[in-house]
Amino acid sequence: LAAATLAIAPASAAPEAPLYDKFPYGVAWYPEQVSESEWTADLDRMRSAHVTFVRMAEFAWSRIEPSEGRYDFGWLDRAIALAEARGLKVLLGTPTAAPPAWLTQRYPEVLLVEADGRRARHGGRRHASVSSALYRRRAAEIAARIAGRYGRHPAVLGFQIDNEYGRETFDPAMRAAF
Repeated sequence: LAAATLAIAPASAAPEAPLYDKFPYGVAWYPEQVSESEWTADLDRMRSAHVTFVRMAEFAWSRIEPSEGRYDFGWLDRAIALAEARGLKVLLGTPTAAPPAWLTQRYPEVLLVEADGRRARHGGRRHASVSSALYRRRAAEIAARIAGRYGRHPAVLGFQIDNEYGRETFDPAMRAAF
């Protein structure tokens, strides 16, 4: 997301337009977690609140790739189109903080290992080990597919890369790297 530049006017000067017309104002939206029949009302409420962009897909890996190698972008195409029709821009998240169950069940070595030696269980977020070469490869693949599909979409402002690594891991790959 490019930084917005605001002109600072003297206190006595009346603003030319409301601040929300000059400054990007966004919200996180998780269309994959609600019925598609609710999307229009969600987006209409956002516009009435002067939202200018929505961030989506940051935890949607399992919806985008419901099984290994099978991708479903139809729902995301529709969500982006509905946002665009309302004048909203989209910031897409890479969904790497929430790997799908098929990945962690088929390849449990991607799960992080706690300090006490227990391997994390699937669920929640950030349960994969960033030191796992397999996890990093699969994360790069899903991010590349999203960027390839939406990288030139006129409604897409840009991409948010996962930025909350916060969980330690004590798995063999991390120990070897350390």
